[in-house]
Amino acid sequence: MDSRLNFSVNSGHYTSMVAQSPAVRSSRSRYANYLSNSRQAELSNCTFSSILRHSIGPSTPFILPQEDTPEIREHVFPCYTLFKSFLESKKRLEVDLELFSLAEEYEKQCCDHLQVLMSLKSGQTIDPKELTTLPPKMEMLLRSERNSWRLIRGLFEDRVRVSENNQLEMSDSEDMMVDGGQKKMSDKEVIDAFLDRDVNARTMQHVIDWLEKNEQDDMDSEKYCDKIEFYSEGPHSWENTLHSIKNRQLGISNIQHCTEMDPDAPIRSNRPLHDLDKEDENRLFKHILRYLRAGRLDVAKEIAEKLGHHWLAAALYGWVPFHDLNFQEGFTEEEDMLVVQGNACRDLWKYTCFKYSQMENTNQSVYEAAVIGSLCGNLKAPLSLLTRWSDRLWLLIRASLDCLTEHELRHTYLPNIVTARGSGPIRTFLRNSVDLPEEYWSNMKSFDDIFRDADACFKKENISSEEKCHQTIQKMVILDDTEGALEYMIDWIRNHGVENEIRPQICRFFAHFVLFLTELGQITTDSRRGFAISILEEYIKYLIDWKEIELVAPYVSHLPPSYQVTTYAKLLESITDKKERQLALKVAKESELDIESITKTVVETIRVDSHNSIKKSDLSMLPSHVAAEVEDDNVKIDALDWLSIDENINYIELLLQSNALIRQFLLASKIDSAKKTIRKLPSNLIDGVNKMWRSKAGQKKRKSARLDNAIREHLCYSAYSQAIESFDDWLTYYSNSKPEKPQPPTSNKFTEKVAYQHLLKQHEIDIEQWINVLGLQAKLTADKVYNVLCFVDGGWLVDARIDPEEDDTRKEQLLALRKDKIPQLTFILQTVLHSSNRYQECLQIADVIASEVHCLYKEFEPDQIKTLLHKLRETSIVLLDQSKDCCGY
Repeated sequence: MDSRLNFSVNSGHYTSMVAQSPAVRSSRSRYANYLSNSRQAELSNCTFSSILRHSIGPSTPFILPQEDTPEIREHVFPCYTLFKSFLESKKRLEVDLELFSLAEEYEKQCCDHLQVLMSLKSGQTIDPKELTTLPPKMEMLLRSERNSWRLIRGLFEDRVRVSENNQLEMSDSEDMMVDGGQKKMSDKEVIDAFLDRDVNARTMQHVIDWLEKNEQDDMDSEKYCDKIEFYSEGPHSWENTLHSIKNRQLGISNIQHCTEMDPDAPIRSNRPLHDLDKEDENRLFKHILRYLRAGRLDVAKEIAEKLGHHWLAAALYGWVPFHDLNFQEGFTEEEDMLVVQGNACRDLWKYTCFKYSQMENTNQSVYEAAVIGSLCGNLKAPLSLLTRWSDRLWLLIRASLDCLTEHELRHTYLPNIVTARGSGPIRTFLRNSVDLPEEYWSNMKSFDDIFRDADACFKKENISSEEKCHQTIQKMVILDDTEGALEYMIDWIRNHGVENEIRPQICRFFAHFVLFLTELGQITTDSRRGFAISILEEYIKYLIDWKEIELVAPYVSHLPPSYQVTTYAKLLESITDKKERQLALKVAKESELDIESITKTVVETIRVDSHNSIKKSDLSMLPSHVAAEVEDDNVKIDALDWLSIDENINYIELLLQSNALIRQFLLASKIDSAKKTIRKLPSNLIDGVNKMWRSKAGQKKRKSARLDNAIREHLCYSAYSQAIESFDDWLTYYSNSKPEKPQPPTSNKFTEKVAYQHLLKQHEIDIEQWINVLGLQAKLTADKVYNVLCFVDGGWLVDARIDPEEDDTRKEQLLALRKDKIPQLTFILQTVLHSSNRYQECLQIADVIASEVHCLYKEFEPDQIKTLLHKLRETSIVLLDQSKDCCGY
């Protein structure tokens, strides 16, 4: 049995395959077993924790628990840590504005996480069933994002360098081929000079290098088996065909295989190789094609030489541009000759390879044609095998760049070749270009045409929307279409719902890409700024939903000031824990956010939102609708803590916001909530407001009308609260503290009658005391109510100064409160005085209401006036019954 590896270029993976062979090579199976055993031994002691720590590094801001479980892997690796690690890298590198180093760090973060993921998939200590707990698309996503950051860094760094040196580069752009007619530039030097001055060609070269580097990393992460030479026993190819030829010469076999062993023999004789040799050769070309795709030409050449295909090794290096180091200045005749690099007859080699790859012969495999065709620009065969978008893009750009460089070489004037040595000129032949087929020159295309062909040939249904997203961004970066990239990111966000498990990772990449473009100076127009703001806000939404307090502020700081306030306020609305609130304000201060405006917005937003329910309290004993209202009120009251949680309390804003909240509660007849709000305020609120005003405006400047009115309003609410609390105390004493009259005895016993008489006397004493205390409480309550009804300097809730910028809503609310609370307090006062037998004082209420000093009668409706007069009439009747006049005299 042969243990073989069959690599599929189409799928990008390799699978094991077992085949039978007449010529058994036992060394193969022994080596395969050795590889398997050594791999198991290598991973036997690896745990999830050790792999993760090794791959991510000590900077990762989390601590792994001791026990490895599927739940831990699902929640810890690999999605969550990227959010924190990206921010740490951003903070560490943006201080010195090392923009391209930051992009490189993002790329490294993706590589580290991808390495961990691949280790988990291949590790022997991981149950395959547990791998289902990992996000199925995460491997693809990490690989795509790694590629995107690599491309972004490389292309933008080159564009910045070109922009800085543009004037210097253009100065010698006309005649940089020849130095005074005395020195010949080699093909390599001509191409290098062409790439230096041609932006489009250099971009193509960058993209090719990028695509090849991506493939190299994928091969390394997949533990790609590059030991194909172990399927041969020596540096000789076609060993089974040789064995068949010898058997035929000995008369042992009459199978008609190729009778000669030179590379052209199968084509010349039109006879096939041995099946096993054909299989080995197909496998070889599959490997060569993948190494060629990864840019590892030296490895491909080495494998070809080891397996005896020296012609293939030579053909692989036929495309290398010619360069003779002996023509460089500074060499002397005493020095040894240097080795010449590249192929001086590169056009002839290209023409020969093109014709060879077009040959229709059964002995030539499609993989061989693909390898030769990808080298010389005949794309028919390789396009049939390379089905991935990146593979096709690599092939098309490589062919186009080859056409551009070939065109440059053919149109470059080359004088007579002169050596740099002192022995005199050495004349050599000038290059006579070989005409190449028209199919070759048709590969010269622009990036737009290349992408159009790549997308047309590509089966879009074979990839996920997330991978397609990164491919589109990569396309926009290559085309230098910043506007198109921003528009695409917005469209992607709008068209993919929040239930997508990969969506937060995509938004993270979008946000950091936008910040990268901003630092680079690419966000210059209003439309681009609008797109950038929307993208950042979408990412911040996820951080707010996850309550990532330390992550939100640094990203909010990149928004415009008005957006900073509203966006960061959304985070603070969801925080109830005191320590978390302090942390949120600390991070906001470090990010230089406007804390005063933010905390004000938080309090206002929570106050306006009548259905805001953040904190659950123990309200199980209350009806459901009452419990919901109490909970909602508690949330609004607790929101005031945002104005006093910091060391420097914002007394002015606390005064204004508490007044607005109390107005809201009183208008809704939520007296308890209003009193709770007043009790929550610091006792030195007014003093704090005065000090804060003096520190801002100066010692001599008078307080603004708005602030004076707010202080007066606060005092009005305090007076009202005290009146209501005093009335509650009176009502409680009146209802619950009145001594009960003792029950008469049930028998005629003398002792019981004496005891009953004693109880009656004690009851009379208790009643007298109760009446005295009730009178005192009634007088106290009456005084506090009069403090409200006869509030100094204009009346209760009447502004002392005219504020030209007064809010109409506040004005209407104050008028509504006077209309509601003054009649209410009047009836309370009448009830207290009448029930406490203070009839004469009760009748004096009419004088207070009718007085033109306070004009309280204006706050009464006609029905309320009638009700009040009716109650006062009842008081007068009681006085008349006591042999007094109707006024109590």
